Amino acid sequence: MKDVYLILGASSDLGLALLEELPQDSVILAHSHKSPLPSKPNLHPLKADLSSLQEVQGLIENIKANHPTPHKIVHLAHPKYAYTRLKDISPQALQHGFNTSVQSFFLILQAFLPTLARQKQGGKVVSLLSSVTHNVPPKHTSIYTTLKYALLGFMRSMASDYKEHNIQINCLSPSMIETKFLEGIDPKIVQMTADAHPLKRNATPKDIVPMLLFLLSSGSDYMTGLNIPISGGLGF
Repeated sequence: MKDVYLILGASSDLGLALLEELPQDSVILAHSHKSPLPSKPNLHPLKADLSSLQEVQGLIENIKANHPTPHKIVHLAHPKYAYTRLKDISPQALQHGFNTSVQSFFLILQAFLPTLARQKQGGKVVSLLSSVTHNVPPKHTSIYTTLKYALLGFMRSMASDYKEHNIQINCLSPSMIETKFLEGIDPKIVQMTADAHPLKRNATPKDIVPMLLFLLSSGSDYMTGLNIPISGGLGF
């Protein structure tokens, strides 16, 4: 049986790096919102705005109608990183972040995990969190930090629910990764973060993808419910 991957946020820098390493004989269901995806014979592009309930439901219906059930699911999608003081956060911004990062993933796992359990062929789920779930978060990141902790709680709950079904559900929590996700941040802050790091640099997708691949492989069959830090010694 071919591996069937569903990558949410596949057009992110981390998603694109992951796509390059997935097996050529697998089926890849690659989600993006507006950004283009690479052309590959085994890649099936899926467009959806994850902040829209209607579009998430349409994405699920599209997969069910036109593709095999994904049994390796990766959640990379998240609104752009921003520093915002509590007094400046609107209810709409909080709701948009929750819909994009948490609600969409909740609905997608709700759609496919019960099917995987019935099929009895196992599965893998990996969500990208952040080192803020292990360490003191930076100031003025309340939305970002809240959403990452919400995902952590959801993932641990799912790991508990599906541990008897040979479905491994884990999280990765890297420190700052230099990608376009940070394009709204003052470059001086990004450089200051690198300068304060024990290795004098921020992470890159190449630092993260190997662990993503491991958690999607049979090597992680005895691991579930974990939140694995990848921080190069930061906060150790």
